[in-house]
Amino acid sequence: MTRKLIASLFLLFLAACSPAQPVFYYIKIANGISLNLARQPGPDQPLGQVPLSLPAGCGFWSLNPGPGSSRFAVELACPFGTVTYLLDGATGKFRALIDDPQLDYRFLAWHPNGGSIYLKAGTLSSPRITRLDFVTGWQRDLPISPFVYDLDVSPDGKSLLFSLTPGLGLGSETWVSDENGGKAQKLWSDPQNIFGPARFSPDGKWIAFILSPDSTDMNPAGQLWQMDVRGGNARLIGAADAGRGFAPLWSPDGAWIAFVGPKKAGEAESSFLSFYNMKTGLVTVTDAIVADAPAWKFDSAGVYFTAAGNDTMNVMFYDLSASRADLLLSGACCAGWIH
Repeated sequence: MTRKLIASLFLLFLAACSPAQPVFYYIKIANGISLNLARQPGPDQPLGQVPLSLPAGCGFWSLNPGPGSSRFAVELACPFGTVTYLLDGATGKFRALIDDPQLDYRFLAWHPNGGSIYLKAGTLSSPRITRLDFVTGWQRDLPISPFVYDLDVSPDGKSLLFSLTPGLGLGSETWVSDENGGKAQKLWSDPQNIFGPARFSPDGKWIAFILSPDSTDMNPAGQLWQMDVRGGNARLIGAADAGRGFAPLWSPDGAWIAFVGPKKAGEAESSFLSFYNMKTGLVTVTDAIVADAPAWKFDSAGVYFTAAGNDTMNVMFYDLSASRADLLLSGACCAGWIH
């Protein structure tokens, strides 16, 4: 089957789905890498499938769905660093976001409009934070520090939350600004710890973040914290993984925070799927070991995550009501829903 025909079938599938109807996606790892779409999770033949032709020497790293669209930001690990490609679900096209074969640029965040993306470019040469619009082709380097390592956009698209560090052992700072990096104000400063990853709550009123020691330890013992968007009412929630870069993940209804943490405080090597209940204030640590960033189901009923087992990657679903993780797909990863 030709790539043009595959793209046509992919487009017809998306057109058949109403705008309000969620579509399940996952990456299939068998005879190459492909994005698969289906109406429901499961091992049946997908309704849409697009093989990803990766550049020579590059490997798949992460899949980041765009909000309210059929676009995906695909991170690739290449010999010269991480690069980010755009997979356009409306056309099936898979292309580099920046036309420079030797420039590294990693994914930071989507804008909630689904039409633009934030990247960190030139980490190994001339670092900068840039925003790229897909429709107009407009690109702007933001007037913020090139040492930013984490960034999130508020649900209304009007504010950025970003964290930076001037160097190892010098701690971190967290700032808020408008969506293009202007009118920046310092929100948090800590000379001993690294702030982030940090994420806005769905209503934009709260921030959940990981706090970890600023050290050379590859797997430091981290903590999950919560504070309001003005930097007040900060409080510790519980122990969390800090060495793998997993961000805290709010449920769509804002009632839960999913995160990766240890079974016991101080066990930095462990990475168990954990949940914080906003209503009760209780933390539940499950027996599910996470190998990739989890993703909530659209109705907040549970979380999809990737687990390693039997020399392959498996997509699992943790059902909150049943308190159980079930296998959905073998030889697959990076599952979730797009709207």
